[in-house]
Amino acid sequence: MELIHTCYRITDIDRSVAFYTALGFEERRRMPIREEAINVFLGLPGEGDQLELTYNHGVDSYELGTGYG
Repeated sequence: MELIHTCYRITDIDRSVAFYTALGFEERRRMPIREEAINVFLGLPGEGDQLELTYNHGVDSYELGTGYG
């Protein structure tokens, strides 16, 4: 089995992208989902696996078990 990507729900898109960029990740694309959310895909240079950051507009925090879907 091959890992294609993993997803994290985030509350601050700029801060989160800056954090992963500092770790060596490169932003590969941003994908707005209607007016509800923005997905940002990042990856390490030369790697095919991706990290997906999902920013849901209007969500200030997540509680364990509420970040699915």
